[in-house]
Amino acid sequence: LGYGRIVNLSSIAGHGTSLPGNAFYAATKAAVSVLTRRFAMELGPHGITVNAVAPGYILTDMVKEGRTAQEYHDIVKKVSDLSMVGRAGEPQEIARAVAFLAAPESGFITAQILKLDGGHMDYIGHQSVSATDTEGFSGHREYGGLTDASVRGSVSCSEYVQSH
Repeated sequence: LGYGRIVNLSSIAGHGTSLPGNAFYAATKAAVSVLTRRFAMELGPHGITVNAVAPGYILTDMVKEGRTAQEYHDIVKKVSDLSMVGRAGEPQEIARAVAFLAAPESGFITAQILKLDGGHMDYIGHQSVSATDTEGFSGHREYGGLTDASVRGSVSCSEYVQSH
C-alpha cells in the first residue's frame, strides 16, 4: 500500500454563496469539490487521501487590490457581519488546515471538503437577495425562523426551541 496526500483548494463559492456575478468562478470551484471526491475514491486503494479546503473570505492582497481603504473596510465589515465568528479569515488559518490534511496523522480523512468560512451565513438556501443587490450582502436574512441576531448568539438554541 502506498502513501500520499492531495489537498485541493476550492472555495465556499462552489457551495452556493448568494454573492452574484461569480457564476463561472463558483462552477469551477464546485468542479474542484467533485473531482476531490472522485479522486479520493480512485486513489484510496493506493493509500492516497484526497481532500480540499474551501476558504471563505480571506484577508489577502487580492481582496485589497483595486479598492480604496474605505471600500476595503466596508467589504470586510459586511463579510464579518455574515460570519458566526464575526470576522474574516487570515491566510495562515488556511495554511494550517492544509498542513493538517497533508499530515500522516490525517490518514483516515479522505473525500472531505473542509469549509473554512467562520460559519458564513449567506448561502443561497439561507438568504434571499434581491436581483438589484450587486454586493450580495444585504436583504432580510432568516435561517429556519432564526434571525441574524439569534444566530449570532443573542438567543441560545435551547431558548429558541423552548419559545417555539
